[in-house]
Amino acid sequence: MEQENEFETGGTRIADEFLGEFEKRFRALARKAKRIGVEPPSFRFGEKGVSPILTNRQKDLDVQNRRAQIPAVDWLANPDQPRYRWTTVHVSGEAPRLPGWKFLGIVEPSKVEGVNRIQGLPGEDLSDFREVAMDCDHCGVNRHRARVAVIRDEESGQEFQIGMSCVRDFLGGNSHPETVARWAWSLFAFPSSLAGLSVGSGSTVLLPLMEVLGRASRRIAVDGKFISAAKAREDDWLVSTRDAVLRVWDKRHLDEFSDLMPKVEDFALASKVCEWVREMSTDPVVNRDQYLLNLRLAFESPWIECKEVGIVVSAFVAYHRAMTQETFKREEEERKSSASPIPETDDRFLVEGEIVRAKWKDTDFGQVLKITIQHEDGWRVWGSCPSKFDAEELVGKSMRFMARVTVAEEDDTFGFFKRPTKPELLEVSR
Repeated sequence: MEQENEFETGGTRIADEFLGEFEKRFRALARKAKRIGVEPPSFRFGEKGVSPILTNRQKDLDVQNRRAQIPAVDWLANPDQPRYRWTTVHVSGEAPRLPGWKFLGIVEPSKVEGVNRIQGLPGEDLSDFREVAMDCDHCGVNRHRARVAVIRDEESGQEFQIGMSCVRDFLGGNSHPETVARWAWSLFAFPSSLAGLSVGSGSTVLLPLMEVLGRASRRIAVDGKFISAAKAREDDWLVSTRDAVLRVWDKRHLDEFSDLMPKVEDFALASKVCEWVREMSTDPVVNRDQYLLNLRLAFESPWIECKEVGIVVSAFVAYHRAMTQETFKREEEERKSSASPIPETDDRFLVEGEIVRAKWKDTDFGQVLKITIQHEDGWRVWGSCPSKFDAEELVGKSMRFMARVTVAEEDDTFGFFKRPTKPELLEVSR
């Protein structure tokens, strides 16, 4: 195997009682690999542990304790607490190939005419196929196609889009390349299929977009933040926002999520998010952000598939980030319009002003606290905070020090300070 084509998934935690089911599914995947003539995957068991099975009230208490910064309850200390044993499973393998060719992924038409849904294998960028017609480079017949496969000639590097019924003829082989392509996608999606989500996975059940958004807004309000699926996998105490919304439609979880009925303010926020997303262009030339384009396509219809819930509920994070950026941009424009230029000098001079922003940044030398200081004349400087000060409650206080400042090339009201000396921290006089 070529090293660049090998992969191993992050650990997936599986209850020990379901390890038999996991091995059954894995054997089926491996048998299919051998049947179609590709390298079968492998797996290994990793970390083991025990976790409590919590009631809804226990979960709520854990959430409240975390918000109040109270130590978590050790539920396992109670001998009567229901519990389960789990094992972490890692799946590894090689991206499947046929001699001289590599499958890159699948292209399907989306709800928006002329814009496609792309499903590339890990590490493959299929953005060039966003707007292509569902034509076949082999037969050239102009007809409706539900999907085409994207294939690369490994010798020339040339990429082709081939209709599923033509793949075998195009490659001139006896095996069924369409099956290989589908198996490849199943392989990379296999770990996520073990998450235990029982509602809607792979089904054609349709959910109302606005109700999904409303329930997601309520869940985010109750949790105090958006919880991604990746974050939930790292923490036994967490349920991802996506899973919480999906479980509302599962009768087995009605009691657990019955208190998450959307309120008026949730639907109001959902309407703003929906309006913001639908203002985006569905033109890949205009909207070049692949995540935002996929998000826009998911919002095209008032009904969504269960597999689209994850990206739909993530719209709240994207919306909040965009609104924050707009507010910052507006405040910056207002500040620049009234700010004086930074004094032009090569010498060190006294910098004094309010700390308006403080944020830790990862560097080659470890984490460094960066601060932004605004002078009373409106100009701002940015740089590393003197090490004698802590990050706690810095914002809102006044600091002064001696430093050399380099003015930004395109903005004479913003600069970068270096090696501050004689720093003093003062309260801001309001």
